[in-house]
Amino acid sequence: MNTHKNARLTFARRLELADCVLRGEVTLQAAATRHGVSLRTARKWMARYQKDGREGLHDRSSKPHRSPKTMDSVKVQTIIKLRRNGLTMSVIAIATDCSVATVSRVCGPAGLSRLAQGEVITAPLDHSAVARPPTPDNNSAPRPAEPAEDRADRDASQMFPGDTDPDSRSQA
Repeated sequence: MNTHKNARLTFARRLELADCVLRGEVTLQAAATRHGVSLRTARKWMARYQKDGREGLHDRSSKPHRSPKTMDSVKVQTIIKLRRNGLTMSVIAIATDCSVATVSRVCGPAGLSRLAQGEVITAPLDHSAVARPPTPDNNSAPRPAEPAEDRADRDASQMFPGDTDPDSRSQA
């Protein structure tokens, strides 16, 4: 594996650090200073050398061992199927409970990020089949009607310039 551009030590320099400490020529702190790394980094290389030998001093992959947020293949196939059926990414996002960005990230490699010429959706879509049920929202409840006596109490002082009717503005 190639040494990355920000690595302070190459494989050979890591091996040299470990050898000079194991031979007792210098302390770990002195070896770290000589090689331009922190004591913590020097300890890390020594621990790897003692555990795995020379192989432990090679660069390791930074790729994660697992990716817990990976999308399952069933959902990916569903997104691709819905997109091939001509649904928009926002409708697919609602149907699959993903963000539009996630749908776009799945559709891109599949070659479905843009609808081709002629693949325009012409028939109206039945969104009830794919849409989530509406969530209750505080502003959606109907307001009770304002009693007539409250409206009658308003006078011209509560009107704004241009208003001809005191009932044209609701009170805050």
